[in-house]
Amino acid sequence: MDASAWPALPPDAPVALLLFYRAHLQAGNTAAFDQMMATLAAHGLRPLAIAVDSLKNPASLAQVQRTAAEQRVDIVLNATAFALSQPAATTTG
Repeated sequence: MDASAWPALPPDAPVALLLFYRAHLQAGNTAAFDQMMATLAAHGLRPLAIAVDSLKNPASLAQVQRTAAEQRVDIVLNATAFALSQPAATTTG
């Protein structure tokens, strides 16, 4: 994530926290996140990215919460996936 091409932002610019899975970072699959961060910066937001193993991991969640508080995050963009199901629903197929 080459921040050198981003516009200079004032220190009080709103902070946008981007969460994504660490597996993307380990695989070098970060182009979409790089582009998202560059676009956020181009729109006057200070992007901050955190690669997490899982938000279900209490230690990871606590680190995200600490960082969000310390950096005074204004918006969180969560690019981690999640499953949605209804326990009583039946599945077919």
